[in-house]
Amino acid sequence: MLRIATSAVQRALLAGESLAPEPLQDADLALASDPATRRDWVRAHSVPTRDYSAKVVFDALPFDGVPTAAVASWWLSFGQGREKNAADTRPYETPTVRERLAYADKADGPTDLSMPAAFYNLPADTLVTSLFALAGAPDTLAALARARDFGDTFRDLCLPALRALVVPLLADHERVMPPQPAPHPRSWARVSAARQDAEHQLAREALFGTPEEIRAALIQAFAAEEPSPSVVLAAVTGLPDPEERRTWMERVGFGTDPELAASWLALGGERAIPDVLAGLAGEYVDKVQATAIARALAGAISGPGAVPVMLKLATDHRVAPVAVQWLTAHPRAIAASTAEVPAGQRPLLRTIIRELRATTPDAFGDDIASPFLTRVLAELAAEDALPTIGAAEAPPWFTAAAAAEAEAPVAAGALKIAKAVPSWADPASLPPLIVDGVRLDAALTAAVLASAVNGANNEDRAPRPLVAAVRERMRDQDRDALATPLLQAFLANGGKATERPWFVASGYLGADGFVQTLTPLVREWPGQSQHQRAVLGLEVLAATGTDAALQAISGIANKSKFKGVQKAAQEALAKLAALRGLTVEQLEDRVVPDAGLDERGTRTLSYGPRSFRVSLSPQGKAVVRDLDADGRPTGKPRAALPAPNSKDDADLAAAAKADFALLRKQLTEVAKIQTARLEKAIVTGRTWSAAEHAELVVRHPVLNALIRPLVWQASVPGRPAVLVRVTEDQEYVTVDEEAHVPPADAVLSLAHPLTLSDETKSAWRAHLVDYDLIAPLEQLDRATFGLPAGQKGTELLGLPGGTINPGTLVSTLERLGWRRGNPADGGVVSYLWLPFESQGLAAVLDISDGLWTGMIHESGDQKLETLLLGTIKQAAELWYATDRGNRWLPWDKADPLIVSEVRRSIDALAQKMA
Repeated sequence: MLRIATSAVQRALLAGESLAPEPLQDADLALASDPATRRDWVRAHSVPTRDYSAKVVFDALPFDGVPTAAVASWWLSFGQGREKNAADTRPYETPTVRERLAYADKADGPTDLSMPAAFYNLPADTLVTSLFALAGAPDTLAALARARDFGDTFRDLCLPALRALVVPLLADHERVMPPQPAPHPRSWARVSAARQDAEHQLAREALFGTPEEIRAALIQAFAAEEPSPSVVLAAVTGLPDPEERRTWMERVGFGTDPELAASWLALGGERAIPDVLAGLAGEYVDKVQATAIARALAGAISGPGAVPVMLKLATDHRVAPVAVQWLTAHPRAIAASTAEVPAGQRPLLRTIIRELRATTPDAFGDDIASPFLTRVLAELAAEDALPTIGAAEAPPWFTAAAAAEAEAPVAAGALKIAKAVPSWADPASLPPLIVDGVRLDAALTAAVLASAVNGANNEDRAPRPLVAAVRERMRDQDRDALATPLLQAFLANGGKATERPWFVASGYLGADGFVQTLTPLVREWPGQSQHQRAVLGLEVLAATGTDAALQAISGIANKSKFKGVQKAAQEALAKLAALRGLTVEQLEDRVVPDAGLDERGTRTLSYGPRSFRVSLSPQGKAVVRDLDADGRPTGKPRAALPAPNSKDDADLAAAAKADFALLRKQLTEVAKIQTARLEKAIVTGRTWSAAEHAELVVRHPVLNALIRPLVWQASVPGRPAVLVRVTEDQEYVTVDEEAHVPPADAVLSLAHPLTLSDETKSAWRAHLVDYDLIAPLEQLDRATFGLPAGQKGTELLGLPGGTINPGTLVSTLERLGWRRGNPADGGVVSYLWLPFESQGLAAVLDISDGLWTGMIHESGDQKLETLLLGTIKQAAELWYATDRGNRWLPWDKADPLIVSEVRRSIDALAQKMA
C-alpha cells in the first residue's frame, strides 16, 4: 500500500468542493505559532533550489487550512523577508532563510498586502490562506491572481488554492481576472501573442471556469503553442476525471520545479511517481534541484508501497541521503513491505536495518511481513551468537600488530583525517569483523577501522600494521561483508569530502566482492559530475591489494568513455607497477582475467543428460561444442547453447543458460581488451622473456586462444631468430611443425612483417590455413611503409592535406594505440602521441584547431599539421608540440618499425579524410 499526502486545498479540489474559510483551531496551529518550534520547522523543511540563489521551497506545509490572523501575519512577513516598496514590481535580491526569520520575528506584520506571489517565498497554499486571513477574498484575488510576467509559475501555483478558498466567497462582479501584464521586451521576445492570450485565458478558467470551459481553454492553449506546465497543472485541478487530468498533465511534464512535482503527485496519484523519478533523471537536473524534487517526493509518499520507490531513489548519488533519511524514519513501512528487493539495493537496505536494530531494537515492531527483513534479522541474530573476543582475549599477533600500529607514523596528505567517527561508521552500525572465525568486539573493531582510516594518505596503498595483520587472517567473504556496507554507508550519507578517509578505509578492508561492487561505480561517476570521486575510487580499488582490483583498474585504463578517469587509471596502474618493480605491460600480463575458463581454456556446462564445452575462438567469440558420453566434443561448433528439450533438467538448463550469458559477456570483454594489447605489442615491438611468455601468455586460458594464429619471433643474442606459433596444447611449433623450446635467455616478440621475407610470409600463411586459424589482428598481411622520398629533418613528410572529423580522428588513432595529449589553454588538446615503450620514444602528431576536452564531437574538423619524434617523457609532459625548446629527433635515424607503424596510422587517417 502506498499513500500520497494531499493538502486541504488539494483534497477539496479533487472532491469538487470548496475549502472551509474558518480559521484552524489553536491545536492545529501549534507548530505554526510557537516561535522556537516554528524556527526549527523552517530549518528542517526548507530546501534550496539553486546553488546561486537563496530561494527555497518547502517539503511540507506549516499548517493545512486557514490560519489565525496572528499566525498569518508572521508567515507573510517571513515570506516577504524585508520591507518592500509596493511600487516596485520587479523582484529584489532574495533574502536568506536566516534573514527572513529575523525579519519576521521583529516585524509588526507584512508591509504590503498587494504584492504578487513572486515576491513571497512560501508554499502556495500557505501564501493564499495566510493572505486571505488578513486581507479577505477580493484583495487576495487581486494580489495573487496577478501575473508579474509571462509564464509566472508563482502565480500559477496559487491558482488552485484561490479556486478552492477565495473564488467561492466572491460575488459575481468580484470574479474578475487581473489584466494580462504588459510584455517585457526581453522575456517575451520569443513568445507569440496567440500564446500569451491563450495562457491568460487558461489561467482565468483555472480560477472561474467550469470543466467544459477549462477543457476548451486547454485545447486552445495547446493549439496556440505548448503552454507552461504550471498553468496546465493549475487548470486540470478543475477537471473531475482523474484520467483526463493525467492525459493533459502528461503533455507538459513538470520540468525541474519541486513544487510542480508535488502538485503532480497529488493530482496524478501513484501513477505519477514514475514521472517524478524520470524528471529526476533529466539531463539538466543538478544535485540541488534533484534534492529539492526528491524532498518533495519523500514528503508526499508513505506506507510500505513507498519502500521500493525510496530504495530506487537511493541508487542516485545526488539524492541518496534523502532516500536513506526516509527509510530510516519509516521502519514500520520496511517491515510491512512484501516487495522483492533488487540485488543492487540489498546491501544498503541491510545496512539501514542493522543501524535501526542497533539504535532502536523494537523499531520494526512484532508484525513483520517483509521476507527480506525477516531474513536479515535472522542473519543479524546469528552474528550476535558468534563467539566474541575483546582486548583481554586478543591473540598475541593482534597485540603485536596493535603495538606496531601505535608506533607507525600517520602519513599526511590531501585527505584530512577527522577525529570524530561518522555515526554510520560506528562498529554498532556495521557488520561484525570476523577474524579466524571469531568476532572482534566493538573496541577492537574500532581499532582496526582506525588503522584503515589512518592509511588514507599512504602513497603506496600498503595497509598499516593492524589492518594488514587482520586482513591476512580474514576470509575474502568476511572482508567483503564488512567493506561493502561501509562503502554503501559512505555513499548513502552523501559521500562527503570530509568523510573520504572512510571511503579509502573500505578499500583496505575489501576483497574481490567489494571490487565487483565498486568498479562499475567508478566507471559511472564521471558521467554524474563525480570525476574526483572516481579518481579516488581507483585508489580505493588499489588499497584492496587484490588481483581483481588490478584487473579492474587495468580494464578502466584500457577502456572508458570518460578519458579523464581512463588517464587516472593509467597513472594508477603505472604507480602500482613501479611499486612492484614491473612495467605496466608486465603488471597487466599478471592480472588478465581467465573469465572462468580452466587451465585448458574450456568450461563445461550441463543440462543434466547433456553437457557442453565452451571455449574461446581466436576472434574473441565464445564457441560451444556438444560433448558425448565420454566427454569428447562432437558435432559442429555453435555460437550459443541449444534450447533445452523435454529430457533436460529444467533447473540445470536455466542455470547453464544464465552462466553462459555471463561467460560470453566476460569472454567478449576480456578478448577485446587483450586483442588491443596484442595490437599494441606488434606496433611497439614489445618483448617478453621466455619464462614470462610461457607462464603468462602461453599458459593463460584466454591469451592462449587469441595467440594461436599469431607468429612469434624467439631471439637469442648471437643466433638466428626462430619463428614459432603456440598450439592448443600450450607448446611452440615452427612452420614445419617441429616442436621448439625457446632457450631460457630467449626474448619473444610478435613477428613484424617488415622483418619477414615474402617467402617466409607465404609459408606461414599456408601453415595457418592448414589449421583453420584466422588471426585476430593484421600480422602477415599488415601494410608496411618506409621513409618518404627525400625525408630529412624532424618533421615527417607526406602528411595528407584536408580535414578529418574529430571523433573519427580520435577513434581511429586510439584503436591503434595513440593517446590524447595534455589539455592546454581552455582545455584544448592540440596533439596525440604514440609511445614505443621498448625504445623510450614517441611519435607526436600536432593538430589544429584542437580537441575540446569532454566535447570531442563538438570540436571542429581537424587538420594534421606536423608529425614529430621525441622521447616518451617529452611527449607525456607537452602542452604544445610547437613550443620553443622542444628538441625533436630526425626521422631518417628512426627505427624502421617506428616509421612503418606511424605511417600506417597516418594512412588509416588519410582514407577517412575529406
